Amino acid sequence: GHERAKLFFDFTNIFKSYIGSNVLSLPFAFACSGWGAGVILLFTVSLVTDHCVKLLLRVKHHLETKDGCDLETYGAIGEKIFHVQGRYICNFCLIVTQFGFCCGYLVFLGHTLHSLFPRFAYVFCVAVFVPPLILMAWIRRIRNMGPFSFLANVFLTTSFVLCTIHLVDCIRDGTPHVDTVRWTGIPIFFGIAASAFEGIGLVITIEHSIKEDRNRFTRLLDVSLLLITCLLFAFGILGYLTFGRDTESVITVNFASGSYLNLVKVFILIAILFTYPMQLMPVTDVTEAYCVAEGHESLLKRRFIRTCLVLATASTAIAIPNFGLLVSFVGSLGAAMLAFILPSVFHSYIFWSTLRPLIRVKNVLVITFGVCGAIIGMVVSMRDIVEELKQ
Repeated sequence: GHERAKLFFDFTNIFKSYIGSNVLSLPFAFACSGWGAGVILLFTVSLVTDHCVKLLLRVKHHLETKDGCDLETYGAIGEKIFHVQGRYICNFCLIVTQFGFCCGYLVFLGHTLHSLFPRFAYVFCVAVFVPPLILMAWIRRIRNMGPFSFLANVFLTTSFVLCTIHLVDCIRDGTPHVDTVRWTGIPIFFGIAASAFEGIGLVITIEHSIKEDRNRFTRLLDVSLLLITCLLFAFGILGYLTFGRDTESVITVNFASGSYLNLVKVFILIAILFTYPMQLMPVTDVTEAYCVAEGHESLLKRRFIRTCLVLATASTAIAIPNFGLLVSFVGSLGAAMLAFILPSVFHSYIFWSTLRPLIRVKNVLVITFGVCGAIIGMVVSMRDIVEELKQ
């Protein structure tokens, strides 16, 4: 029974690290790229993600066996290969993506609460969540997040199911005009898809915490990613077919008001509230490592740092209120680097002399895919964010 419970919690942690409110911007992603281009890109990103996590783990295990050390974080792997610069690069990307997602979560919480209580301003709706988030950010260990993670999964899954039922109901009334391919929106889709699959920063930490059973981990990872891809696909396509070009970057904003839909919104609010501390964890870990000297660990200092981080995410959320574009920018900037580029670079660097020519070509292709997607995605989403701010 105890083993089963551990297996279950490990699975929910992996699943949770890959699935967050980013899923809710997938219909918007499909609206940007068209359904045909979206489907192809989604499955490509999913396969490449799964492959790259395994490359990274292969590198991690190789280094651990060779040097008899324990590599607990992404940054530690980077440092082992490229010294201090390696750690800086990994940690920078990790902080940018996780911090960006936390800002996205607050944008999402703000808009959803505002749609429930239109008389309150968006800024106020974001500010309301700051006190509970600060308290949750004070939790120290990732395994202690298990119950929060579990609650978030339950509420997120329930609200997905309810959302999907609602979308299917809407489709019955006829579908609006949809595009197969919209070339200009493909970079936005790339950014959103990359961030929807961005669990790699947390996955290393989770894999380390279940090191007594490494083989089980890859099986759990495959099952999680397969399930998540199907979820993203179904939810994204359904949302797009329901609202067409009018799909909002936060799909719940498209929903009319009604007791049933308000319940869905409340469930999503709770789910995201409990996801936030999990996503902020890597940021607090890295920031504390830089700001708090070993041996001088004061609880007050840690809590001050964590409070400042939560306040910084809230300020960003108030400054850039478009969820879809924010997620796309973060996905292009950090997620592509962490999920595609760095694992392939590390793998090539360590094993180059023993790799078959075909595998070398494949690694180079993955790096190219990541770099091109990242640059174009960043430029396009930044341009759209600036245009929105002007309006």
